[in-house]
Amino acid sequence: GVQNFGGLVSIEHPFSAHPKLDPRTGTLWNFGMVYGRFNKIRLYAIDKYGKSTLAQSVTVPHAVINHDFVLSERHAVFFLCSMRARPNVLLMPFGLRTIDECMRWDERYPTLVVAVPLDGGEATMFETQSWAQFHFARASEASGELVVDFSRTVNPDMFGAAARDFRHATFAAPYGQLNRARIDLKAGKLLSLEPRVDFNTEFPAVDPRDPFADDLVFTAATPKGQQGLQRAIGWLRPRDGTSDIYDFGAGCVVSEPVFVPRSPAAALSDGFLLAYVHNPKQFGTLIAVFDA
Repeated sequence: GVQNFGGLVSIEHPFSAHPKLDPRTGTLWNFGMVYGRFNKIRLYAIDKYGKSTLAQSVTVPHAVINHDFVLSERHAVFFLCSMRARPNVLLMPFGLRTIDECMRWDERYPTLVVAVPLDGGEATMFETQSWAQFHFARASEASGELVVDFSRTVNPDMFGAAARDFRHATFAAPYGQLNRARIDLKAGKLLSLEPRVDFNTEFPAVDPRDPFADDLVFTAATPKGQQGLQRAIGWLRPRDGTSDIYDFGAGCVVSEPVFVPRSPAAALSDGFLLAYVHNPKQFGTLIAVFDA
């Protein structure tokens, strides 16, 4: 049923669609973007016993449309991209405006990197080059740098059209490409931003038992050069640098894939990838299972 976590969550204080579980502590982390005189990131923590707290409230300089975040070992990391919210975004929760009426893409605006310490303390913020993204795969600080894998949107100018024209599978949807950002938090500097695969990606994910490990990344995908919604499953194996996709064909639509361990004691990334695949030609949906 409906849950407001002791009043922490409301129509003015939203709860995003992508909470993150820290397997070390059992804490579920999530956020909400708050717009108004002061624009804020509200960071929520729900411990393994179900106790909910507002862990941090971080003021940011601009009203930004932000859908996801990622956990590293020590930070909740946000890339507040160049997708700005219009003033009428305050009407969207009441159903008075659609999302495409409430946002605008402008590559003249920089991306703001925000790293919020999980154990409290002041957030690190700095501006860097302009980009857009929806979803993250993983982040880690094990190397001494903050390394973030995420699906960078290649054609963000298509956001508005996609929010309106989604009734067939081949419209010109925004699509991403799995990228790796290397960041020096102490210096407040982006060190590099590079693609990791040569096909289109969205909904990247990893084995949730260790979301910090540089291991298998899997994703919904689209073959290079193809338009429309994701119609394939893709994967990247960092250990040997190999990547590939399985394409279900034109017209099919693939859901966000999930990972299931082969057994409770299975090694990291030893398991199965599951996804729904809708095939409109067959008027049906199948469940695809891949051996990871």
